[in-house]
Amino acid sequence: GSSSSSSSSSSSSSSSSSGKEVNYLNYHTTHLDKVFPDSILGKIERWFFTHKNSFVSKEKLAKEIGERLDSVRSKTFANKHIFESSGVKGVPGVVHLVHVRILEIEKKLAEIVENEKKLKIRLEEKEDDSKGRELVIIEFKKFFDLNKKKIKEESIFSEGIVNINFMDLAEFSINLSDELLNHPEETLKAMSLSLDDFGLIGTSYVRIKGLPELFNIHIENFRIEHLNQLLLVEGRIVSTSDVRPQVVNAKFECPSCGTVISVLQLEKKFREPFGCSCGRKGGFKLISKDMINTARIILEDLQEKTDNPHSSRLKCFLRDDLVNIKGMKILSPGNEVKCIGILKDVPIPLGPTGVSVKSELMFDINSIELCESEVEVEKFTEKEIEDIKKLAKKINKNGLEEINTSFAPHIYGYEQVKNALILQLCNKRNDGKSRYRNKPNVLLIGDPGTSKSELGKFVISITPGSRMATGGGSSAVGITASVIREEGEGYRVEPGAMIIAKEILFLDELNNLSDEDKPKLQEGMSEQRITINKANIHMSMKVTAGILAAANPVMGLFKTNEDLVKQFNLPAPIINRFDEIFIIRDTVDKEKDQSIARSMIRRDRGLINAEYSEDFLRKFFVYIRNLPEPTISDVMASRLEVLYTNLRKHKSQSININPRIHEAMLRILKASAKIRFSDKIEEKDIERAINILNYSYYQIPPYEFFKEDNPQDELGVIEKIYSKEQEEIKKSTKLGEIQ
Repeated sequence: GSSSSSSSSSSSSSSSSSGKEVNYLNYHTTHLDKVFPDSILGKIERWFFTHKNSFVSKEKLAKEIGERLDSVRSKTFANKHIFESSGVKGVPGVVHLVHVRILEIEKKLAEIVENEKKLKIRLEEKEDDSKGRELVIIEFKKFFDLNKKKIKEESIFSEGIVNINFMDLAEFSINLSDELLNHPEETLKAMSLSLDDFGLIGTSYVRIKGLPELFNIHIENFRIEHLNQLLLVEGRIVSTSDVRPQVVNAKFECPSCGTVISVLQLEKKFREPFGCSCGRKGGFKLISKDMINTARIILEDLQEKTDNPHSSRLKCFLRDDLVNIKGMKILSPGNEVKCIGILKDVPIPLGPTGVSVKSELMFDINSIELCESEVEVEKFTEKEIEDIKKLAKKINKNGLEEINTSFAPHIYGYEQVKNALILQLCNKRNDGKSRYRNKPNVLLIGDPGTSKSELGKFVISITPGSRMATGGGSSAVGITASVIREEGEGYRVEPGAMIIAKEILFLDELNNLSDEDKPKLQEGMSEQRITINKANIHMSMKVTAGILAAANPVMGLFKTNEDLVKQFNLPAPIINRFDEIFIIRDTVDKEKDQSIARSMIRRDRGLINAEYSEDFLRKFFVYIRNLPEPTISDVMASRLEVLYTNLRKHKSQSININPRIHEAMLRILKASAKIRFSDKIEEKDIERAINILNYSYYQIPPYEFFKEDNPQDELGVIEKIYSKEQEEIKKSTKLGEIQ
């Protein structure tokens, strides 16, 4: 009895001397098994811990743990840093664990218990989630049953695609729509499991459509509160990867506790678990991988919808049916798209094992569609088609004046320039298969402040598939294409504005393009292709857009007494690629200046009401572009031959009338016929083309000198006119000025 009292006293003293008291808890045997190995030292430590670290003789300790006395003595001597002995000479000594070691054991056991609690909570949460998912599945089945007919009409069951309109879901159940918004990944899985009544379970792709604009977030405005939410993003596709098989989920087994850990694979590097709930770090066994067809795109904010001059970009991830042959057609660089998906954060690897404290954003796309869908003619209403035909009929009767007043109505004058731009929008895009262009290229060069940029911006606003770039802010790489090196993935080609634009590329400040960049632009304009030969990448990309460019003279303003071409600050090969060049001078003209001022005041007061809205013009030109190409009759072909022959006889020293002018005229003629809804080129189209070119830099003679019934000697009259005009040029005339 005295010995026991002494031991208890000693233990208490040992505990208090360390400043920390040990709480000897009743641990389960499995907990102790994880801390104490089945060895002599493990048995010794376990006995002391389970007996409140009482002092005991080595003889008794050996008997208690069932080991030989010499083995116990050897272990306590070899590990004397964790054992403390006491006794007097001639009396058998006693031993116990040092207090620090007891604290270490207590800490390990506490960690094991805490991890088990966490695991239990997780299992309970999973059980609750499972019950919640069952309720969600039941609710979705009710929704599907109620909307079965509409869902079938809007889906492609043969391909396993089920399209769900978000507003229909919200109308059925606010709770379900909230679940989809706040827990999209789990909810989409539940929706997929609800499709057994349709016979699609396990093979279906649930795609969400019609997410309200309330959830439309600009890429530049993404914040952590948007993570793991269902969002709508509008943007322009900058680049698209090839379709490749990819591991999207990997399952690992913990060797210690048998737990199966799923790790989503959203980044470039294959990820393994960082740890298990049991406390194990590393050494996990890969048991399975889920692989799917995937592609990645880079999306950028639409310039016209953000104040940021540098459009923010976002990496996006697509899978399954979104990257089939039909889906990939939507993913062409330059397309403006609406994406519904889930914003996720992806760790950024540092070195072979490290991970950055920062994360990269990745948008997991659930559904994607074109913003403007090319304004499909098939979807035009009968009323819209009727209005389009009415305008075409008016143009056929009265000329382009019927539409000219609604084309950039806030800009006064420039009738022939506007006519040229109107007809540029009537030609179908270049197909890239032949060197013959369908789209005319137009250059506006003139003094600052003459509304050149405003005209270009208006063209962009009414033309789906158009793009704007600035010479001063772009290199050949930015306008044509660039080769970008990506960490761990080699090189990829990023197309520039010239490739991305499908209908019109408005290139502002063309004169600021550097000399080394101009050959690239020339290649795109002449060959309708951009060639890339860099970093083992050899490819060519089609140019389908027509070019509308604006530029200032080399000295900022045109000097009257100097040669015009030298003031262009553009090489001759590029000038020759433009079908129509308009020189716009800022001259003092009282009547004209009053009209401009009056127009600006009316615009500021909101008094300019165009007869045709921008939305109508957008649809009008789409309809015109989709019309069949007009034909040229034998009689008209002969007429054009004579016309071109006469023009060739009158080329001057500064103005070269070459076959390109004839090609330009043919493009204008076809556009003029199409805008009238005519299937053939007529005399009125020739008149319109000649009048436009007469007001251009080329200044061919007016139409009346080319009439077939002109009784005068056509050749002599034209020569006299040209001689007179050349003399006037030297006397500071207003050659090329837009009246």
